[in-house]
Amino acid sequence: MTSSTERSGSGVSRELVSEYLSYEPQTGILRWRKSTYRRGRPGDIAGAIRAGHRTVNLLGRRYVATHLIWLLMTGEWPPNQIEHRNNDGTDDRWDNLRPATQTQNTYNNSIRRDNTSGYKGVHPYRRGNSSRWVAQIGKQHLGYFNAAEEAARAYDEAAAEAYGEFAFLNFHRRVQVKG
Repeated sequence: MTSSTERSGSGVSRELVSEYLSYEPQTGILRWRKSTYRRGRPGDIAGAIRAGHRTVNLLGRRYVATHLIWLLMTGEWPPNQIEHRNNDGTDDRWDNLRPATQTQNTYNNSIRRDNTSGYKGVHPYRRGNSSRWVAQIGKQHLGYFNAAEEAARAYDEAAAEAYGEFAFLNFHRRVQVKG
C-alpha cells in the first residue's frame, strides 16, 4: 500500500520536511531549520505570500504551506484541501486549519469583489423601478426583501443550515480562532 505522501505525488516525507522546516502551531509560522538556497537562513520565516496564501519553495518545488504544515503535524499528506476557519489564508495557526473538500472550501468564500449589496448571497432586484433585494444561495431563490439586511439574514439562515460550520455568514460570524 502506498502512503498518502506517495499518492499525492508530493515527493516529500514528514522526515524530509522536518529536516528543513520547523512549525510553531500557536503562531502558524514555518521557519527554516537549514537553508536550501542563498536567501533563507536558519530561523528565518519560510516562504512568501502568493495569491493570499503562503507558499514555500523546498528542494526545487513550490508547496502550499498548509500542506507542509499538515504533513508535519499529522504525518500524512492532506486528503483534500486545507481550509482556514477564519477565511484568512495567511493565518496558518494549527487551530485555524481543517481539512475540507473543494465544495466545502467554496462555502467559506467571502463576498465577491463585484458584489454591490455588501452581503453574500444578496443582489438588487433589477426589474422595473424596484428598490427590492433578492436573497439566493447557490441556485436556490430565497425571496424578495425590502432591505438588503433582511435578505442577508435570510441567506445566513439558509447557509448555516445547508453548509454548517463551513458557511460564510454575513452576521453572527463564527468566533475567530484565538492565538
